[in-house]
Amino acid sequence: MSELRYDDKVVVVTGAGAGLGKAYALFYGSRGAKVVVNDLGGSFNGEGADTRAAATVVEEIKKAGGIAVADYNSVEFGDKIIETAVNAFGTVHVLINNAGILRDVSLKNMTDKDWDLVYTVHLLGAYKTCRAAWPYFRKQKFGRIINTSSSSGLYGSFGQANYSAAKLGLVGLAETLAKEGAKYNITANAIAPTAASRLTETVMPPEVLKRLKPEFVVPLVAYLTHESCKETWGIYEVGAGYCGKIRWERSAGATLKADDSLTPSAVQAKWAEITDFSNPQYPNGPNDFLKLLENAKHAPSNKQGEKIDFTGKVAIVTGSGNGLGRAYARLLAKLGAKVVVNDIANPDNTVNEIKAAGGIAVGDRNNVEDGDAVVKTAIDNFGTVHIVINNAGILRDKSFQNMTDAQWDAVYRVHLHGTYKVTKAAWPYMLKQKYGRIVNTTSTSGIYGNFGQANYSAAKLGILGFTKTIALEGKKYNILANTVAPNAGTAMTATIMPPEMVQAFKPEYVAPTSVLLCSDKCPCTGDLFEVGSGWTGATRYQSSGGHYFDKLFTPEDVQANWKKIASFDDGRTSNPKFSTETNAHKLFAFENQAQKKKAGSKNASLSGPDSNSAVPGGGLLVAPKVDPAKFKPAAVKVFPKEYTYNFRDLIIYNLGIGARAVDTKWVFEHHKDFEVLPTFVVIPPFGASVNIQELVPNFDMRLLLHGEQYCEIINWPLPPSATLVTNPSLVETVDKGKAGVVVTAGETRDKNTGKVYFKTTSTTFIKGAGGWGGQRNFSDRGAATAANTPPKRSPDYVASQKTKESQAAIYRLSGDYNPLHIDPAFAAVGKFPQPILHGLASFGISGKLLYEKFGMFKNIKVRFSNVVYPGETLQVEAWKEGNKVIFQTRIVERNLLAITGGAIELHNFGSNHIHIPFPKEVTGLGSEGKKVDPKDFKPGPVKGKEVVYDYSFRDLILYNLGIGAKKTDLDLVYEGNKNFTVIPTFAVIPPFLATVNYSEIVPNFSLPMVLHGEQYAEIVNWPLPKNGSLVSTPRLIETVDKGKAAVIVVGSETKDKKSGKVYFRNQSSMFCRGAGGWGGQKEFSNRGNATAANKPPSRAPDFVSSMKVDEDQTAIYRLSGDLNPLHIDPEFARRGGLKEPILHGLSSFGMSGLMLYRKYGMFKDIKVRFSNMVIPGETLRVEAWQEGNKVIFQTRIIERNVFAITGGAIELGTPGSGSNKL
Repeated sequence: MSELRYDDKVVVVTGAGAGLGKAYALFYGSRGAKVVVNDLGGSFNGEGADTRAAATVVEEIKKAGGIAVADYNSVEFGDKIIETAVNAFGTVHVLINNAGILRDVSLKNMTDKDWDLVYTVHLLGAYKTCRAAWPYFRKQKFGRIINTSSSSGLYGSFGQANYSAAKLGLVGLAETLAKEGAKYNITANAIAPTAASRLTETVMPPEVLKRLKPEFVVPLVAYLTHESCKETWGIYEVGAGYCGKIRWERSAGATLKADDSLTPSAVQAKWAEITDFSNPQYPNGPNDFLKLLENAKHAPSNKQGEKIDFTGKVAIVTGSGNGLGRAYARLLAKLGAKVVVNDIANPDNTVNEIKAAGGIAVGDRNNVEDGDAVVKTAIDNFGTVHIVINNAGILRDKSFQNMTDAQWDAVYRVHLHGTYKVTKAAWPYMLKQKYGRIVNTTSTSGIYGNFGQANYSAAKLGILGFTKTIALEGKKYNILANTVAPNAGTAMTATIMPPEMVQAFKPEYVAPTSVLLCSDKCPCTGDLFEVGSGWTGATRYQSSGGHYFDKLFTPEDVQANWKKIASFDDGRTSNPKFSTETNAHKLFAFENQAQKKKAGSKNASLSGPDSNSAVPGGGLLVAPKVDPAKFKPAAVKVFPKEYTYNFRDLIIYNLGIGARAVDTKWVFEHHKDFEVLPTFVVIPPFGASVNIQELVPNFDMRLLLHGEQYCEIINWPLPPSATLVTNPSLVETVDKGKAGVVVTAGETRDKNTGKVYFKTTSTTFIKGAGGWGGQRNFSDRGAATAANTPPKRSPDYVASQKTKESQAAIYRLSGDYNPLHIDPAFAAVGKFPQPILHGLASFGISGKLLYEKFGMFKNIKVRFSNVVYPGETLQVEAWKEGNKVIFQTRIVERNLLAITGGAIELHNFGSNHIHIPFPKEVTGLGSEGKKVDPKDFKPGPVKGKEVVYDYSFRDLILYNLGIGAKKTDLDLVYEGNKNFTVIPTFAVIPPFLATVNYSEIVPNFSLPMVLHGEQYAEIVNWPLPKNGSLVSTPRLIETVDKGKAAVIVVGSETKDKKSGKVYFRNQSSMFCRGAGGWGGQKEFSNRGNATAANKPPSRAPDFVSSMKVDEDQTAIYRLSGDLNPLHIDPEFARRGGLKEPILHGLSSFGMSGLMLYRKYGMFKDIKVRFSNMVIPGETLRVEAWQEGNKVIFQTRIIERNVFAITGGAIELGTPGSGSNKL
């Protein structure tokens, strides 16, 4: 099969600065397309702007030989984005609407800003780009559009009402454009990419998560946008190797006689028939309502079901001055409701009709955009609201070619925005009374699209997405929400229907179904119904079985397997209602595929919800489906965990939960009060487990939620270093009917002494894993199960801490390497706008803030409620009740609670400090020398100390972070990145302690008086293995007597311990103040590049780049091996004549190397002279001049305009394999 190319095609990708959009742009660039890389560069929540994201992708495309331009406009100015394409390349052929943001918050707490920003970026932005591109598509009779929806849009998602509405609105827009564009060879499709769920972010193993890269989405989109592909009007789920199609499925429904016996009670009596999908239709438009009306007229009189009564209920019906709204209002009032008749034009006629019939009603003339005012009318007159029917609507029909922004906006504001505003205003009353019924109005034009109604289709299907989410949010409060697509003759439809049809399709034939859905007898929530002419049918999604690719695949693979992807006729279809039921959510199917291959199966298509895969410790990620009533839990199996640590691990943990360099007792192991924060107790047990998948029926790791955590400290403090063993156990399983709950415990003790240090308990909820007849209620386990409800007073203590942007990058080095916390690709594919902070990091930060105020505690319990993004601020709010402190932790920027139900119980264990004596040597430079008269000094024999350096990728990442790598530098901070590497200046780390006996070869040696003078590193072979063991052998090159000081030059050679392969050689010149005058060698020998002066040319630099030193950089860098207290301990720094701790010279060296590496690529050697000390928080600027294969540089401290490094140079080239990748 020939390669699918895009030569001479112009492709516009919005939101292409990272993640999925970047993957699209790079792909099209590699296949011959001219690419417009659009990215505003804002934050995940839609704030700020930064041009670097788009520019970087363009540069990458160009370096690979492609053609691309950057565009920095917000998508709300889509015309300007298309203008960029036209100005650069003359036209546009392919448009991928990928840009997106999140403003996740429950409807109760959602602000209009939250709603408006998400709408603007997702739905309005897509309209604007499509509208601007449309004339070019039509003129050239070619166009391809991809709108990026989401499982949140298709199925709803708690806390995402705004996002769900916008995302399903994109499907409605695509469906209409598909119909309008067909005659012009313009196709339009929508995709719902799959990514990891928030429910599983703490438990997914890396081998699963790596399947969620954007590269597993791109091929489907690439095929759909190729000129050879004519597929249009499609909805596709894609991710983790799965590609499948979704279509609409409509039940045959029930036809009732269209007369006065057509009541809500009659509809209820037919409910089983209405929702019977045994003889379904697969429509692309409305039902044949004329035929249905004829059937209804000849049907027998309707049998009645249970009595439907609204006595005592207050209902709001918008747009109820005429037509369908009037029919709703009159029927509700007839059945006992008090009705607010809302109509911007004239509610009075309907109100008068209701009153004349003995009912109760008031009029309201407010625009639905002022939902607060509409609801206020209900509150002022009747005290509350129980029912809302959002019915108000307008039409502004126009072909997409001729549609104006004003026409788009007018329809959006009444339909989608008005529905949100009225519902939002009524929501608090419904929550408080734990009762509510909401019926929202969509349209078959929204469900299926319709020519000339792009605005209406998008708004109406957006309403369905909104309703699905509020149904999820409201269910626990007895708030039920459904959507109806009516076919009725109204004032609105009178402009497009013949008069006889308007008369035939009476609103009274629609109203009974909607009114049933408003009643106490409402049989469902989150569902969709088409209604009219006495007929009601249910509409839902049908998902194809799809096809699973067991490795990274191509557009050609998609083309070859299209029949499997899009087939609904092979017996593998399903009907998902929730995102957790979708085929694409089978994120673990690849392991099932491996099992099939081992069994000799060649079938690579998914076969249903029984996909299995292995979990750590054995067992299945998705257990085979069984009848819960027949399930018997297996015997408990346990998988213990050993954890070996030293002070370095304790400091890494402290830094990971927000300790700063100034918090010396948490970052300097020799501080007299050194300690690890007590929430560290969650780290050693991480990975200890039981066979949870065999203890409940229908276990599905995708539906697993780490709900609560409890830790009890038995003995404290910990030893400075030890091997701890955690033995897990099962506490209890609880059958909650629709869910199973497994409570596991771990006891952690010292492997050698057997001393128990702490116990931990984790509560895990697994949706769909209940019903086996097990224990129904949790046992009372004291503090571990306490509700910890905050008192009804202001908190006694409030403290906040802003998380660092790099917080997750640091925390993960304590052992939780889940890529969701570091790799934006997983976020960009689905719901996560950026990597999220570990839940246990938020837990640790909360514990730290409490510890600072209240001191040591013997236990801590939390419930995890919302995810946190690095850079956000966590605020602990605490109430002291005797010896117990109840707390919750708030995300300040979003006003959401990250942790609820928290408590600590205070306890004094005595000392919390971990005593680590100050050693004679901490730097390898030797101990303090004896004070002597330099003239009497005789150098002793040189003694070299060979050093073995064992490392893993963790050490490489730690080094990169220590020289300023950011969380966005994935090739430096994420071991799973395909370009993962370590900056070559790492060559100085393995031999750091391989040195000689300084104190015996110069007089009066004193560690605080030592400064690093020059450094030369030669890279012999590259890259390093990702894990290994290196041996460095030192030698003394020379000592130079400078009178008042001595200079000691030590060299080393570093080899692989096993193979003997030489990786690098180093030469270090150490300036020892006060250690000269013994009459030694006066001048340095010539050692080539190691002693070259490297004087900068007299022209302006060819390259300038700057980097700000993080305030905490010394605390991180020193963990790579240079533990000199000069860089962390203020007291030690003062002994060396310094005002404060200084940055390691080799950290400045590494930062300079990083900036040069980013510009010039790999180098074979690097030499520097350290000229001035750098203070953390200052800014370093590299100034470089390229002279052939050599780059001369100096590094300036901007704030003081002095040089940190002079005489610097690198020689370009890649030693060894020619690759920098590990």
